[in-house]
Amino acid sequence: MNGNASKMITALRSALAMLVLAAIVAGVAIAGPCAREAHAVSLTAGSIKAASLAVTPTYNPAQGDYCIGAYGTSKVLDVQSGSLADKGNIWIYSANDTAAQRFVITKVSGKWHQIVNKNSGKALSVAGGKKADNVNIWQYKNNKASSQLWCFHNVKGYTVIENKLGYVLNVDGSISKDKTNVTQKTYSGGNEQKWKLIKKNDAAVKIDANKVQLVSALGSNKVIDMCDGNLENGGNVQVWSNGSSTNQKLVLSPASGYYYTLKFGVSNKVMDVKSASTAEGANVQQYVSNGSNAQQWKFIPCGNGCYYVQSKLGKYLTLAGSSANNGTNVCLLSKLSTNQGRQQWKLVKTTLGASTYYNKMIKFIKDANWKNRIGWGFNQRPKLAPGADVKGCAAYCYDWVKYMYGHNDLTAGAKKSTTANGIKTGSIVHWKYSESNQHWFVVVSRNGNKIHSIEGNADGKTRDSTTAYKIKNGVLYNGDKAIDNKHLYVYTHGDHCKMQ
Repeated sequence: MNGNASKMITALRSALAMLVLAAIVAGVAIAGPCAREAHAVSLTAGSIKAASLAVTPTYNPAQGDYCIGAYGTSKVLDVQSGSLADKGNIWIYSANDTAAQRFVITKVSGKWHQIVNKNSGKALSVAGGKKADNVNIWQYKNNKASSQLWCFHNVKGYTVIENKLGYVLNVDGSISKDKTNVTQKTYSGGNEQKWKLIKKNDAAVKIDANKVQLVSALGSNKVIDMCDGNLENGGNVQVWSNGSSTNQKLVLSPASGYYYTLKFGVSNKVMDVKSASTAEGANVQQYVSNGSNAQQWKFIPCGNGCYYVQSKLGKYLTLAGSSANNGTNVCLLSKLSTNQGRQQWKLVKTTLGASTYYNKMIKFIKDANWKNRIGWGFNQRPKLAPGADVKGCAAYCYDWVKYMYGHNDLTAGAKKSTTANGIKTGSIVHWKYSESNQHWFVVVSRNGNKIHSIEGNADGKTRDSTTAYKIKNGVLYNGDKAIDNKHLYVYTHGDHCKMQ
């Protein structure tokens, strides 16, 4: 082989080597992104099963209250039927901002968080901690297991919520329908796996406006109670054993924002802070509705279906004592650091008939036969008690008893007492010095030793009085004149608190 041929072979070999090298480089260049992505997946092995999400950075949402909304809808994550139980199911439902739809996101470590329902106090969990697609999501007591730890990926303005088992929160069906179940699933990028974290700056929640009882967390049978079924401004609020009476039933109505009023069924007056006081231990009473801050309350979930009930004045509805014994007073205090059960209340739905004592009383008092001053002659009969040979104040009382309690006789079936201490709301009182010096009146309400009376006379006129009668040292006074118990007769025809 001559020199020229040798040079040609050497040149060909060099060219071939360069072609091979170019091909290798090109191959690496082509494979590079896949290699990098595979590397990213390997770094997050056991964390998530989709390369496209693995390269998406996680973020830490601000700790606090959230509603968690499904992609492009008004549906949010919801605990089915507001369950308080372990294994309570999670689905989506139309947003109503109730406690069953509020979740507290709390950082545990690194990128991992717990998501705890405010109503139940239980954590969002994967059923049985199973590593598989389509496993159900429920709530369960906090144990910080991998099945309860979640991180958050920002994907084009939405959030993908990944658990430590390697799956994501997934709507298992239509994202636009109520009651669609929620499961875990391998990430696919679909809309059913996209969520909106909706931050709530007020810890209070919306309440279903309804008839309710407020039950103390310290006693399942102890409820907010209007002392003695009082109908007057200033009637005191206490707790008492639940008798399902109208003095223990409240009408919950929206006021403004997250605030509500609580109206006692027995009196049509609302729960109120006396003198709008902001002091520690300020007393809680009832008062005619006036729209003031002293009459507005909001409900802050604290787990196990209980709420803190906070006045718009700032402090919290609190038992004045450390237990819920009958007659324990209710006041306002700052948030307690110990024995918080004194400030925790459950809302239990109840019913309240339209024909309460208060409503019947108002209707009777406004009755045209009395309102228009129709006179009662000596032989005239009361319109509701035919055949009764009575007149004046006794006639008025006959009509009252017939209308309120359904009795034809003024005294039949009544509990009788001959002491001033036997006088109650709804009682009929008869005092007598002689045939010419006697009187009958209706006790509309007794507030402590003050008596609110309604009276009729022989001229058919009526008087609504809160000053004519009072009780002092167990004796009834007519103005300044004491009425000896031997001249006093009290008839109580029924429990006005239970009248519906």
